[in-house]
Amino acid sequence: MIPFIRFFYISLLSVFILFSNSAALQSREIRPVAQNGVIDLATWDFKKDGSVALKGEWQFFWKQLLIAKDLPSDPAPATSRFARLPAKWNHFKIDQENIGSYGYGTYTLTMLHNHAGIPLAFRIKEMSSAYSLFIDGQLISSNGKVGKTKEETVPEYRPLTVNFTPTGNQTQITLQISNFNLKEGGPIKEIIVGDVQQIHTQSLNWQVINLILIGLIFSIGLYHLLLYILLEKYVSPLYFGIFCCLISLRTALTNDRILHVLCPGISWDILLKLEYLTFYLAVPIFVLYIASLFPKEFSRWLLILINILAAASSAVVIFYPPTVFSYTLNIYQIFTILTGCYLIRVFVQAHKAGREGTRVIFVGFLILFLCVFYDILGANYVIQSDYTLHIGMFIFIFSQAYLLSLKFSKALKRVEKQKNEIIESHKQFQNSRIALILGLAKLAEYRDEDTGSHLERIREYAKILAIELSKKQEYTEYISQDYINDLYQSSILHDIGKIGIPDAVLLKPGKLTPEEFDIIKTHTTIGGDAIAAIESNSKVRSFLTLGRNIAYSHHEKWNGQGYPKGLKGHQIPLSARIVAIADVYDALTSERPYKKAFSHEKSVEIILKDSSTHFDPDIIEIFKKLAPQFQRIRKNYFD
Repeated sequence: MIPFIRFFYISLLSVFILFSNSAALQSREIRPVAQNGVIDLATWDFKKDGSVALKGEWQFFWKQLLIAKDLPSDPAPATSRFARLPAKWNHFKIDQENIGSYGYGTYTLTMLHNHAGIPLAFRIKEMSSAYSLFIDGQLISSNGKVGKTKEETVPEYRPLTVNFTPTGNQTQITLQISNFNLKEGGPIKEIIVGDVQQIHTQSLNWQVINLILIGLIFSIGLYHLLLYILLEKYVSPLYFGIFCCLISLRTALTNDRILHVLCPGISWDILLKLEYLTFYLAVPIFVLYIASLFPKEFSRWLLILINILAAASSAVVIFYPPTVFSYTLNIYQIFTILTGCYLIRVFVQAHKAGREGTRVIFVGFLILFLCVFYDILGANYVIQSDYTLHIGMFIFIFSQAYLLSLKFSKALKRVEKQKNEIIESHKQFQNSRIALILGLAKLAEYRDEDTGSHLERIREYAKILAIELSKKQEYTEYISQDYINDLYQSSILHDIGKIGIPDAVLLKPGKLTPEEFDIIKTHTTIGGDAIAAIESNSKVRSFLTLGRNIAYSHHEKWNGQGYPKGLKGHQIPLSARIVAIADVYDALTSERPYKKAFSHEKSVEIILKDSSTHFDPDIIEIFKKLAPQFQRIRKNYFD
């Protein structure tokens, strides 16, 4: 709960800063406003008091394109009206009738100031949809080409910052505008005047901030698309990645019209289509993303309806000119707000259902939704503000990252818990494995009570032979620590097959007849087959693999004269070759009903003579080196 509350307050603070920023710029001090075509800045110090938006009443000449020398001397001629700027001119009335969307006109403003000879700067964002700006009759800025017909007009969006130096304390500002392309025409954005350094610094700062946010959102989008490629069955990263890329592109198209500036060769129509499409496509993609997170709370039919409406609106943008598709914007904005309200309902239901992370992602969505609503108000000129979608998007991404970190933290705890459980399970498995091997081996040992500590010695002999053999280059990769451990445990299974030998043969005190010896030989296949059966039922390769090889082949001989298959040389499994030496050494040094025990020295001598006949010469070389250790093991595990 505490991390969520912390995130909520951080987000709330971000929203407060976001939405208070525009108001603060306007309410920091009561700024001059134009009245009757005049704005009085005579007492205004731009360096001290800041820049000023040239808002208020401008003198307006409809269906006239004038410059300073053409303006009538009468301050309020019958051919002019006073119109507010910034504002769309659609509902401006002349003779009680709206002038409508399409047409051309001239706005003029007299600026009174005390900055004669002091360089100033204008920041002009955009007008709908072409303009020319004159200072005292001199053209200083323009977008596109102003014309009296659609054919003469060339629309363009390109924010500009231009310098000028007033020659006197009264400056005549003349703004010519024409629009024959969009449903809303006129001076839709404010013109800001101020100190040169301040204006240029503010402009540069906003461009840098926008570029950073565009890059961050786009990078996060690419990351999620890559995540989808790696995890194909999860579609949430795909939708979120596409959504981020769309918002990044839209931000480049709208905020300071960065893409318009960077790509002047792309036509205005195409850039405007992209601006609309990024909005029209972002809504259904975002809805699909939320639906992938909370599928049980989402209406399938409503999801289909949202996608159909979005596809239809996008088709209008693609196949029709701006004079047509610009009329779909208000309808789609209402559709977006209604969709957002439905998503709020989805989040409420998901929260009631106890879906993990609902609260965090809902706070992020709510901020994003408020930014979208804020931008819609700005797009309809209810308020004057820059686009905030990218900022809301960044906060929403932050909520996603916060949620991801919480899930990652929980996942780490689960992994740590599972790791400990696995370690404990592995220990229990190891203990069970050892108990199983000992149990199997003891079944045979109990049949032959004279073997004493034979099993304990065998595995110690086999272990030291394997360790020393692993130091030879040709065995380094083959004999791993796991191999040594398995050999240590499995070597005691070498005589497990004796459990199937009749007592009369196995326990006979005297010398065996050839027939009886043939019966004894079968203990290799009896033991190997028994272990193979267990191994096949387990379905997993394990220590039993070595146990099976040892049981089958520990009586095979290097020269091929052994049993049961007469294997020769390296045909004999390495594990069986190692155990063969260990088994013979222990048999020679142990007393049996049918023989006396040989001394250590005599036993070593006998084994060394059988190098390359009975035993692998490489292992015999190791045995010769380790003979003293064999003797110590023999003493430690004396019967």
